[in-house]
Amino acid sequence: MSAEVCTGASCTQAFAGGVLSFTGTAEPTSAVGVSAAAIAKVRADPTSSAVALGGAVDPVPSLVADPNGGGMAQKFSGGWVHSSVAGTFASSNTIMTAYSKAGWLRGKLGWPAGVETCSATSCVQAFQGGSIGYQKGKAAVPLVGVEADAIDVVFAAQGGSSGALGAPVGQLTVVSDPQGNGLVRQFANGWIHASAAGAFVTSNASMKEYSASGWLRGKLGWPTSAESKVTDPNGDGVAQSFRGGWIHSSAKGAFATSTRMMSGYSKAGWVRGSLGWPVSAEVCTGASCTQAFAGGVLSFTGTAEPTSAVGVSAAAIAKVRADPTSSAVALGGAVDPVPSLVADPNGGGMAQKFSGGWVHSSVAGTFASSNTIMTAYSKAGWLRGKLGWPAGVETCSATSCVQAFQGGSISYVKGKAATVAYR
Repeated sequence: MSAEVCTGASCTQAFAGGVLSFTGTAEPTSAVGVSAAAIAKVRADPTSSAVALGGAVDPVPSLVADPNGGGMAQKFSGGWVHSSVAGTFASSNTIMTAYSKAGWLRGKLGWPAGVETCSATSCVQAFQGGSIGYQKGKAAVPLVGVEADAIDVVFAAQGGSSGALGAPVGQLTVVSDPQGNGLVRQFANGWIHASAAGAFVTSNASMKEYSASGWLRGKLGWPTSAESKVTDPNGDGVAQSFRGGWIHSSAKGAFATSTRMMSGYSKAGWVRGSLGWPVSAEVCTGASCTQAFAGGVLSFTGTAEPTSAVGVSAAAIAKVRADPTSSAVALGGAVDPVPSLVADPNGGGMAQKFSGGWVHSSVAGTFASSNTIMTAYSKAGWLRGKLGWPAGVETCSATSCVQAFQGGSISYVKGKAATVAYR
């Protein structure tokens, strides 16, 4: 039916019933059904595609040779039709713009492998190496490694509308982002996100934290695993991995943990260790970050390994406040309604202000400091200075008081200002 057509080391020849192709020394392979007639059939059948092809720009289909396989292609005013071993399918001009930029059939996407389908808001088409999709009125984006029906497959596996996800409440959305392109759709009880990492469900409980962390456009990026149910004496919950960290959801709430923090959390036993489940989001000051867990805090600065401080908690601060025998400090009423999580190169911890002083909780322990001590402590840089965190109880004699810190001490004669002594 035609002479051989070669591009580089790839050659294709058309026959009455299809094409034969080879690249280099590989054995020729056949693609039955590839023909000008197949292209004409798709063009003549408006029900076979959402694409309005219009008039032919190329008078006849062109034979194409490529390492991705041989086939035929023909351009029309409203799009193209490609015929290959993957089938014969029309692609709109919107799809074709992205397809061309992605290398056409010679790129990672390969040949079209499915019909271009559209919902009320978006369109998507399958290719051998992924898909291309677009929101109506916007440019199409290549979705390399993303199956066009990935969300539908996961939804069906979840039991459809009668399953755990419930019915769809949003349209399929095509997402273009520096973190990677993909597809998302909202359901009554969660979302499905499909990227090159796969298609995964994120429940509504985790979605709240995921959204607060910037969604897939934030530090977490796209999901990389399904949610896993965790049963443990520390409590039951759900955990899910993302490109940039994890979200853990338990009775304590749903909180994101970065990949850096996760390295220390895993070594500390994860949810099954002494730290238990997260109870706060990460707090960062400069290069220092701290996250609170049920049993303590994890902290790191820069590229240093995260370190844990077991026992640091709001409960530890409340215990010191409630026990007047634990300190010479009359704390009085709370000025800060809850303790604040603090990140610092001196280590992470918690601090809470009261009318009569402060309570600090860190790896050095949980101790109250009077307002007199706090005045000198603040001038010395607070816990961010050379003194670091409080490391002992403030004790008083009849005439004076003193308190130990990681890097020295603060003392004062009653009725006079406190002074700092560094080690």
